Formats: sequence, C-alpha cells, structure tokens
Amino acid sequence: DFVGTATSVTYAATDSLGRTGSTTYTPTVDPIPVPSATPDRTVGPLDQPQSFFVLLNDDPGVGAVINGTHLALWDPEANDGAGDWGSTVVTPEGTYTMVVQGNPRIAIVFTPVPGFVGVATPVTYQMANNFGQFATTTYTPEIRTDPPPAPMAQVAEIVAVTLVRTGLGSMTGAMLAMGTLVGLGALALAGARRQRKTPAKPTS
Repeated sequence: DFVGTATSVTYAATDSLGRTGSTTYTPTVDPIPVPSATPDRTVGPLDQPQSFFVLLNDDPGVGAVINGTHLALWDPEANDGAGDWGSTVVTPEGTYTMVVQGNPRIAIVFTPVPGFVGVATPVTYQMANNFGQFATTTYTPEIRTDPPPAPMAQVAEIVAVTLVRTGLGSMTGAMLAMGTLVGLGALALAGARRQRKTPAKPTS
C-alpha cells in the first residue's frame, strides 16, 4: 500500500468577475503506527498471586492509542501442542489469567503452585493498537521467600506512564508522583529497618 507524498494535482477556480487562479493539492499518506510492547516483571512473596497491568507501559505508536479490549496470552500447549492465543495459560509453576478492569487496565494475574520459589516460566502476551497492529512481549513473575521492595526506578516509570495514560495535568501529575514515590520510599525504609532488627537464627 502507498505511503508517502503523492504527486500534486493542479486545479483552477474562477470567481464571479471571471478572474481565474490556480494552485495545487498535495496529499500525504502516513505509515500505519507500529506498536511496541515492554517486557514486564514482578516479585512477590511465597504462595501469593501476583499481577501487573501490562498495557500501561506499552507504546501504541505515534498517532495511535492502545486497543484496551485486546490482550491475548500465548499457550504453547493448546491445539495439541501447536499453540494458540487465549486467556489462560497453565505452566508447571502456576497459572496465568487475565482480569479486565477497564481500558487499558487489563492485568495478567499469576497464581503460583503451593511452595514454588524462583522465576516462573514467562508468559507471552499480545497487545494491539486501534489500527489493528500487534506487538508481543513477556510477563515474568518471581516468587521469593523474602521479596525486596520494588525498585524505585520501576515504580517511578509506572507512576509516570499511569499519569500520562489517565490524562492528569502536569502540576497534578508531578504532585501525585512525588507523593507516591515518597510514600513508597518510606515503606521500603521501614521494611529495611525491621529486617535489621530481626535477630538471626542460631546455626548448629
């Protein structure tokens, strides 16, 4: 399909006094926006589900918006091992499902099998923009017996992207982002202090 600047066409117009003028019309066809999806990771405690709104940090492409009704999970075991897109994927470490809470708030929820610790097999998901173009990436949860707080850089990115997606003004957005980061920083510091105060178990 054609993309770019088309050959101009010249046209003329005549007014009521018989005066004639001419000019040109030059159309330009922009390429269809191509989306890109960012890999996602979460860390959580033992025997607890994890979730992530995976579309919030994906890019629909210039001039496009995310299709908030489209999210598909790749199940390699579907169709007798041929694979297919769906809404649930079962792995040896746990089960991935989708939960829709609005556009583009679609979460992937990972429910681990009891006792699993470590990095789970990533699930591949597909997102789309309003032009029907697709992108794929992965969501990888990790189970730890004593998970650390979320990296502040990751939290800042999620907060910033969420503010843009929700259309909040720059001043309001800045205030909310600062408040969120300060609060999370205080929680992380409190957790670190509690860990330091916890006596170590004696070794035999």
